Amino acid sequence: MSRKIAFIDSGIGGLSVLQAFWDYKSSSKILNKNTEIIYLADFFNLPYGSKSGEELQNILINNLTYLNDIEKVDLVILACNSSSAILNQNIQNLFPKMQVISLIHSLEKGFTELKNQKNIQNLIVFSTLATHKTLAYIQVLQNNFKQKTESIISIPCPELVNLIENKIQKTGFQSLIEESANLIKSYLPQNFTIASNLGIIMGCTHYPIVKQAFAEVFPSAYLIDPADLMAKSLNLNLQESVSIMRFLSTDSEAGIASQEKLICLGKEVWSCVKNFGNKIEFAKIMAKQT
Repeated sequence: MSRKIAFIDSGIGGLSVLQAFWDYKSSSKILNKNTEIIYLADFFNLPYGSKSGEELQNILINNLTYLNDIEKVDLVILACNSSSAILNQNIQNLFPKMQVISLIHSLEKGFTELKNQKNIQNLIVFSTLATHKTLAYIQVLQNNFKQKTESIISIPCPELVNLIENKIQKTGFQSLIEESANLIKSYLPQNFTIASNLGIIMGCTHYPIVKQAFAEVFPSAYLIDPADLMAKSLNLNLQESVSIMRFLSTDSEAGIASQEKLICLGKEVWSCVKNFGNKIEFAKIMAKQT
């Protein structure tokens, strides 16, 4: 029996989540050999991080409706923190036959173990403005930070997604890292000092693309990609099961450019795209106005 798994993001950032699943070596839960992966890049509505909660909710419902009604998807992984932050039970109830997994709320169990292993006592969550406003990360992680000597803060980075999306093809990768590091520094509070035993959560799926920039700004911190913890918690072995990968774009004007951006990112950063070779298919769907 075949199975369909979909990853959704506003653009190329969700490929970092797909990569985390591609890299994860499952020890037990092997999928059917005829598993199909769908990556939905919602370029039409890019960026998600600057939109209101109501706008994001409408966008999410529209995309989930398409995946449920047209694609008949079994499992949807919200490869976007902004979408994950506004997912609620009411939305999930609209799609009883389709399992929807939130990136943020898959984090809690894995983070508890990671915090203890790495002795993380202070935490900074970098995210989009939309994710920051929901306090979703704070609420999920606050049980891990109970002592007065421990702290967790959230810092929004409104322009980092646009920088990554616009520069990934136009400049060299090292130039993108340098610009990203400078932008990250500009968002730090005045008189900011780096705490000891610091963990950095890259709370947007675009951010692992410029992980090196975070490492340059915080050389002694432990960098945390929630997608890695999510992949571990779901325990899906994609390399052993995927028969085809399909990329869908909602970009009504630049479908070809969208495809080139995805392929470019696959060649330069993520192996999951190029590893499929001629098993990749592209398609364009029309996005609904929100």
